[in-house]
Amino acid sequence: MGESAEGEASLGADRRRRLIFSRAVARENCVFFIFVTRTEVFLRNRHSSPRPPTRTSHASNPTIMAILGMTTVRALQVHTLVSAVFTAPFFVKGAAEFGSMLVDGAVTPKSIASNPLLLHLFHVDAVKNIFITAMCYFASKFNIAERRRVCQLMMAMMLMLLPIFKIAPATTSGPPIPPPAIAYIGVTSVCYALALAGKEKKTRAKRA
Repeated sequence: MGESAEGEASLGADRRRRLIFSRAVARENCVFFIFVTRTEVFLRNRHSSPRPPTRTSHASNPTIMAILGMTTVRALQVHTLVSAVFTAPFFVKGAAEFGSMLVDGAVTPKSIASNPLLLHLFHVDAVKNIFITAMCYFASKFNIAERRRVCQLMMAMMLMLLPIFKIAPATTSGPPIPPPAIAYIGVTSVCYALALAGKEKKTRAKRA
């Protein structure tokens, strides 16, 4: 009797231990299942949610053109304005005053007016400036490829002008490059260089 009672007691204790162990295992499994489920939901939502746009190398390292807003259109417009300003004295004061201004007064208007060759050349120069003004204006409405070609040609013209001031300066008394010429070449060349250094989106040509 005593042994059977002892056996039943030990069997009951063993069953209780197994029951406690199974409950603990079930609890751990439940916690693990909840953790896995929530992790899966979190990852699914993360991948399905729209990601913020990543910055490109152009945005993180903006070019000089992007900083200054210089494009081929803007460069051609600047050249149009500069050329028009330089040509205006021809219509306001005449060819002699126009020529004297270009060499910063190194040659007087009277000397130019008394020299038929100089007077002729400054008339030709004024017509050339009118042509450049009109060409830059209409070229600003071209498509990107044509605008870049015009900008490259204008840049080449500026570079070819520089040796002339050394080989055949306008005067021997004044500076090799007169200040008006420095302003004209400097402003337009910098604008063209900045515009050509950057990249632009392709656009359709605008009708003039």
